[in-house]
Amino acid sequence: MDNVIIITGGTSGYGYAAAELFAAQGERVIVVARTAADVDKTKEALGVDGFAMDITKETDWVKLYDYVKGNYDRIDLLLNNAGGAIVIAPFLEQTSEQITKSIDLNLTGMIWGCKAFAPMMVEQNGGTIINVASACATHCWPSWSVYAAAKSGMLSFSKSLYVELREAGVRVTCVIAGAGDTPF
Repeated sequence: MDNVIIITGGTSGYGYAAAELFAAQGERVIVVARTAADVDKTKEALGVDGFAMDITKETDWVKLYDYVKGNYDRIDLLLNNAGGAIVIAPFLEQTSEQITKSIDLNLTGMIWGCKAFAPMMVEQNGGTIINVASACATHCWPSWSVYAAAKSGMLSFSKSLYVELREAGVRVTCVIAGAGDTPF
């Protein structure tokens, strides 16, 4: 195996479970999360690599790219799993700051990750990007409007990026997750 796999939100929930499975198969896993202590704890528990960063910051993605390029010189799978509800409330009750944070965490951060690592995958003529959305990408419930908009944007972005990158040997897909044992 020995693939290089980046998993955002890799210290809990779906991301942790994926890191655990890939590590057990002998893959080279890099868990990414905002809190360095959580990254260190997961590194120790699973025997994986890790990187603390804020996925909503393009500059942090550049730092992660430099780290991966310098230590692994390739990427086989980018699992954009990080996300969460900043606020679940009627739209008219949400602040501008909450709306921006929700879009940044659930859509923009994933786009920055693809922007950082898709060129490396194109250059190596292969790789896979999996973006983890939510049932909210295709279904509507009261108070979930901004989160749903971000997740449906993720779904549309993934479909478009797939069409753009498939001839370069890069696969892109979007998983629509349902209920699971996560901190969310």
